[in-house]
Amino acid sequence: MTPWLLGTLVVAGSAWHWGHGPALGADDHGQYLLHARALVEGRAYTDIGFINTPLTTLIGPVAEPPGLPLLIAGIFATLGESVTAVRVLLALSLWLVGLAVWQYWRRLEDETVALIVSLWTVVVLLRVHVVDTVLADLPFAAALWLVFLLMDAPQRVHGVRHYVTLALVGAFAFSFRMAALPLLPAMLTYVRLVPGADRRRLLAVGGVWALSAIGVMFLLPGAAALGSEVARTPADFAHDLVVNAGASLQGARRWIPIRLAPGIANTALHAAFLLVAAYGAAVALRDNPRRFSYLTAAWYLVMLATIPTGSGRYLWPLYPMITFAFIRGLRSLCGLLRLRVRPAWGLAGAGVVLGTGSLQDALGPQPRALSNVPEAREIVAALQREAQATPVRAAFFSPRVLTWETGIAATAFSSGTPDEIYKEVRRVGLTHVVVGDAGTYDLGREATAAMVAQNAGSFEPLLANKSFVLYKLRPATEPGR
Repeated sequence: MTPWLLGTLVVAGSAWHWGHGPALGADDHGQYLLHARALVEGRAYTDIGFINTPLTTLIGPVAEPPGLPLLIAGIFATLGESVTAVRVLLALSLWLVGLAVWQYWRRLEDETVALIVSLWTVVVLLRVHVVDTVLADLPFAAALWLVFLLMDAPQRVHGVRHYVTLALVGAFAFSFRMAALPLLPAMLTYVRLVPGADRRRLLAVGGVWALSAIGVMFLLPGAAALGSEVARTPADFAHDLVVNAGASLQGARRWIPIRLAPGIANTALHAAFLLVAAYGAAVALRDNPRRFSYLTAAWYLVMLATIPTGSGRYLWPLYPMITFAFIRGLRSLCGLLRLRVRPAWGLAGAGVVLGTGSLQDALGPQPRALSNVPEAREIVAALQREAQATPVRAAFFSPRVLTWETGIAATAFSSGTPDEIYKEVRRVGLTHVVVGDAGTYDLGREATAAMVAQNAGSFEPLLANKSFVLYKLRPATEPGR
């Protein structure tokens, strides 16, 4: 019954969101599709029109891990460039996440907990529009929870097939996202802590995962550039801790299905949810400190704190864990207060919360996307007109989506001073620059605007609206100009 219920929820939620996205700031959407196009057309994997420079690393890597592009390439080769079919793949991935989560908690807890956690997970992931934008997060989360399901299966003697499956599923997780890295220290911790574990075979599994990580990290172009961003100075590290904490808090708040009007009441509601979840996590760790999923989550949080992610979506794969912690916290608090809560009451309460959140989502504003922001579409149309007369290479706030939709080579700047950005603009031969506020987390927006202001003589304004200004670069008249 539950698989059908989860499937119905995924279909209904996906259908409701079908006209949305990709979100205006979700530029990775374009890169996954462009990699797939390159594969189908027989070009180099990195020949996608994204102009990569030392100042673009945090906008996006030279190459994304190949797992999702390979799946998309299979769809494109069979059905043509159908983003609709890709979104069906994402919906199936969401259903698989729900099933894996349900099976996991059903085995280790009970049917009521499993049902609430799986339904909560699907609802909140639909609310953050995971089916609207082509990202690897859903296939990655599915692989991660299948690893948890296999690792935390009830203790018994496992055959070779079990460990081979475990190794392959973990390798798939690395093929989708390098956020699978916490699996490696989690495995080392697990084999040291858990008595009776088949250490030899588990270390062999970990070795396969490590080889997968090495293959993705070091065989794909651009790994060195990413490494240079991770190797931070103490000041950068401290800055990253603050930024990452804020992003993770925002991601955690998006796990909460319901919201009140902005203000103290809404903040108090969210604080209550998160405090109960934090308390429940402590109780769960006390009761079962050796579960592989818990160890991975702990190392995952270390990763989120220390590398420059700055995005709340890294927390999405942990939403089932947060939900279980919240339920565990509520149960413990009820026990302390000597309140008896029947399973049906818990299901009813979860239904009210999830139903209210879904209704708020349905009645709320549509997310800002390139397709429904007129000022952005006006700039895109102007760039396309320019491209009919001369080759265009643009700086744009969502460069890879622009390239996917128009074929125009593009870039954006995530770091650098105005002078450093201007040198890169000239070095890589940009012809146009777009400045303005897209209403997204735009790392280099202010520095890019300052660069144009400081070199006003080099830029000819072509089009301005209430959000953006499109400039055309004049030919350099002197060295460095």
